Amino acid sequence: MAEVRGHFHRSTSPGGVQGVNERIGDVVRYHRRSICDECEHELNYSYRGREGAGLIFVNKNFKTDGYEQPVTRVGAEKDMERLKDIYKKYNICYEDKTKGVENFHMDVETKYQLMEKVQTFAKSVSKDCPAIFVSISTHGGEQGKLKMPDGYALTVDEMVSPFVSEELIGIPKVFIFQACRGDKADLAYGDSDGDEEQDPPRYATLRSDIILIYSTYEGYKAFRGGKEEDGSWFIQVLHTCVMGQAYRNLHLVEILTVCSSLIIDHCHKAPEKDKNIPK
Repeated sequence: MAEVRGHFHRSTSPGGVQGVNERIGDVVRYHRRSICDECEHELNYSYRGREGAGLIFVNKNFKTDGYEQPVTRVGAEKDMERLKDIYKKYNICYEDKTKGVENFHMDVETKYQLMEKVQTFAKSVSKDCPAIFVSISTHGGEQGKLKMPDGYALTVDEMVSPFVSEELIGIPKVFIFQACRGDKADLAYGDSDGDEEQDPPRYATLRSDIILIYSTYEGYKAFRGGKEEDGSWFIQVLHTCVMGQAYRNLHLVEILTVCSSLIIDHCHKAPEKDKNIPK
């Protein structure tokens, strides 16, 4: 599952269905230009010479994880090496040797220590930073719990919250979570009948073909339009995008990105009295 959030794009188009269609056209052109540039040319992650800001946590040794003996995550060092490689590919800086700053950490023992580092890092990011990457590789559990070496856990929301601020609006933020989310195994299945050389088998897990689309983030409201009979904002915008002409060559993920941009635009412009909360 991937959550897609669009860039905020403000338009001076008039209201109503015609206005929505015009705004869709504007947003589509904006996103398609970026997407086509990436598809047709060699990928460029330099952000025009600017570096993004990166933070990495990898936990290997656990004093307790529900077991009597300490637990070791074998191969954790490889996760650190590969995350660093990914950051370098996207021109994300995870250390400043001139200042003696290292934003990659192995075995931060406590939740308090980790959150202190997260908050310090978030406050250090400048407004002109082109991108933020935050990664954690650790043991996990249900309900988004990220386990720490001392046996305590933090949540995904706790990791993300320090970056939800007015100072960092407009900066793309990528969060990578390598952790279990329960005890079940999502196994791969495939059809191996026939000649594998001529027709190689295709494999998929039971959930690899599922996309979950939410109208809002967990813990937040989803609004209806100014008139209750108009229905919800999200379904209205999704319907307009799918049924209109401006989207016709877009992938579903691109359509969702456009929807996000239009909903943000609508939230910005709509008066408070026109926001109704669905029951």
